[in-house]
Amino acid sequence: MPSRSQASPRAPAVAAAPGKLEAEVLPGLKPAARLELTSYPATLLPGGDEETIRLKSAHWSRFRALRTVVAVYLLEHYPVPRPKGLLGHQQFTRLLAQLQRVLAADRFESFRLAAAGRDSAVFQRLIGAIGQATGLRFDPDEGELLLRIRPAAWQAAGWEVLARLTPRPLSARAWRVCNL
Repeated sequence: MPSRSQASPRAPAVAAAPGKLEAEVLPGLKPAARLELTSYPATLLPGGDEETIRLKSAHWSRFRALRTVVAVYLLEHYPVPRPKGLLGHQQFTRLLAQLQRVLAADRFESFRLAAAGRDSAVFQRLIGAIGQATGLRFDPDEGELLLRIRPAAWQAAGWEVLARLTPRPLSARAWRVCNL
């Protein structure tokens, strides 16, 4: 697999198969974010908590211009009983396909992992396998490709992997001199 995406940071990705997405919003901004999302080619889905909006879209590269959303993640559900199952051939192949969809849309140099138990042996093996397969450097504090792994919230069982679509949160505007 290529070591990193060759697309320019602003180049939109080719429309892919519809994907489940999760938009992260600040507390109190969910109604405004839902209203903003109605002007995008997406289907808003029920559910989510006070700080998330669930949606489905094949044109998720267009979500970079959102003003009321902190970040948008491509979400995949994995029917495994524990994170160790992500290291199995079938699930790891799916995970790499998910990451390649995100890597094709922007330039990433590094990645980080947000998960309870991130320092466990299983997650360390997963970090090593992802780094080796993608060529991305693991940076636990400043990694550009943020991967979140959590127990399934969309379905009853399994685990979800959320990959942020952009190297920085959408709230890190290009015109800002300093992001605090």
